Amino acid sequence: MRLFLSIVAVSFFGQAYSQDKDIDNFVRKVENLRREAKLTVKVYPDKAFEGSVTGYYVKDSLVLIATLTDAETGGRETLYYIREGQLRKVYIMTAKFDSNNEWAEYHTKHKSMDNCHSCHLKPNCMLTVVTFAADTTVEGTRLGQARTVTEKERASILSYTTKKSQELKTLLKEL
Repeated sequence: MRLFLSIVAVSFFGQAYSQDKDIDNFVRKVENLRREAKLTVKVYPDKAFEGSVTGYYVKDSLVLIATLTDAETGGRETLYYIREGQLRKVYIMTAKFDSNNEWAEYHTKHKSMDNCHSCHLKPNCMLTVVTFAADTTVEGTRLGQARTVTEKERASILSYTTKKSQELKTLLKEL
């Protein structure tokens, strides 16, 4: 019986690891296509409830929604990666700057795939990563260090990202 349970556990964790790796490969592929300007881009013409909204498509399939809510000294950028109509990974990057001039530095890092999801080492710079898989995870980083995400925060983040992605998909269908 123990052997059977061990085999089942190893099989389950192997599948979860494989699925996470598959999702990360999908994100890399989308980012490569975006960097090479090989995706069809649709920009919502006005500011929406999430700020500026850009949809990225492979043929007619939506693969990425990028939003940016900005103010003079801070903002939030959210990237929703969608595969076959299902939300797979979300990056929520928030930053607070000392001055408006720091936006240029922020956007420069986000143009490079290698630095896009890294912390900017500002006092109020946080990154939250949600991976929707068999074992959905929510991970947080602040100042480049892992931070604990409470169960209450986790539930709120999952609800928020799921709801907002559906609203944004609907908004982009209007284009």
